[in-house]
Amino acid sequence: MEWNKIAEIESIYAWLFLLCLVFFMLILFRYGLHYSQVLKWLVLLTMLFWLGMTFLVIHYPDYCHYWSATVIQRFILGLWMLLPPWYGLLSLKTINSLHWGKQYFSGADLILFVLLVLWLADSGAYFSGRKWGKDKLLARVSPGKSWQGVYGAIVFCLFLGGGLSWYFHFNPQHFLLLSLLILILLFFSIIGDLSESMVKRYSGSKDSGALLPGHGGVLDRIDSLNAAVPVFVFCMIFFRGN
Repeated sequence: MEWNKIAEIESIYAWLFLLCLVFFMLILFRYGLHYSQVLKWLVLLTMLFWLGMTFLVIHYPDYCHYWSATVIQRFILGLWMLLPPWYGLLSLKTINSLHWGKQYFSGADLILFVLLVLWLADSGAYFSGRKWGKDKLLARVSPGKSWQGVYGAIVFCLFLGGGLSWYFHFNPQHFLLLSLLILILLFFSIIGDLSESMVKRYSGSKDSGALLPGHGGVLDRIDSLNAAVPVFVFCMIFFRGN
């Protein structure tokens, strides 16, 4: 419903979007988890999607017509932004045990790891951006974000990598891989945030909704997660195997 609002999808198309979203969620839940190829292709296509969104965000508003010209385009954009992260979280939750270094991790551990990265990134960006923020990151998309905020997010997240490596006794190679993974998640979490800001900027909306007083809507809280989760699953599959 929040996506329909900020993407200006109205009347019968709004109800059609909700029905399609629920339909595909049920299909993926019923059949997708039993076929690894479905997950592989979905996260691969979603990775390409977010690379494309990176290009659109950087060049906003030059290429808006690629996603905003018609209701159907905004309709499809919303499905790509909402379905893969939901399916990615579902897939991570099904993992019973994953061996990395000398440790074993459950699917819930992996989800918590992604959330920790995003929470620390938000905190680092907020504090450093508030205190030192001068150079705008992409003023045409989101005037409130600065490069100093990005640097703060990087520092906070790398501290997380160092803390986890110390706690789990990772060797230097594992620490470097973990740091690289954290930086990839951080980058795409920023793109997810900016992508929603781009759509809101185009439609003239300040927030996606008013469900959470002082924070906007639910979509405002999960915009980073929308990009980070499928990218994380992509890294899990294509850089480590099943």
